[in-house]
Amino acid sequence: MGLPFAFASHFAPDLMEEALALYRQRFEPSKRLQKPYAMLAVNTIIGDTPAEAQHAATSLEQHFVALRRGRPTQFPAPRAVSWNEQEQALIDRTRRYTFTGTADIVAKEISAFIKQHQPDELMIGAPLFSQAARRSTLTGIAQKLIDRPLVEVS
Repeated sequence: MGLPFAFASHFAPDLMEEALALYRQRFEPSKRLQKPYAMLAVNTIIGDTPAEAQHAATSLEQHFVALRRGRPTQFPAPRAVSWNEQEQALIDRTRRYTFTGTADIVAKEISAFIKQHQPDELMIGAPLFSQAARRSTLTGIAQKLIDRPLVEVS
């Protein structure tokens, strides 16, 4: 149809690579768009330390598990949780494009994601319980990404 493509890889990453490849392979130019244009979404969770960021990410983990159990809820506060094997597998799979760590670590992971998947646009989410933590994460990643090129130009 010659339209742009967006994929919610920040919470449903399983088929992102396949869907993106199909879109690019089968794209047909239109009056609206002459070449493929893809937007991909990722999550970022930044802390002063990787452990702090991982603790903050437990809110997202609890949210994913509640949704898969059919019990959607308000976004929960971070807390240590022990998951069973199936729940942990779900979390690991669903968080594939959730980059967690310090701002430097997350910026490097986002740069690698962009280099590998070549999106035209990137939507960055900050699925955190606290408004202050969301603001800090988005500000921190913006500063890191502005300060350095995302993809090296050759």
